[in-house]
Amino acid sequence: MKKFAFALIIIAATTASAFAAEIEGTVENVDLDNMKITLADGKEYKVAQGIPLEILAEGANVILNTNDDGTATDIMLID
Repeated sequence: MKKFAFALIIIAATTASAFAAEIEGTVENVDLDNMKITLADGKEYKVAQGIPLEILAEGANVILNTNDDGTATDIMLID
């Protein structure tokens, strides 16, 4: 039982470190060539491969999930 509990703690710690932050903002610029977006606050985020940046437009409200190095791993459009 102790080994099982320890394994769950390690899995939880690993999962938590994979998700660093949730950032809400408004898109100011989409750089398709470099896979980056800039939010209205001036912060720029590299976007992970496979995320379709083509659907984002200037002024879109989004929530970014980022990993430890600040790369956006998930982008959700919000109203």
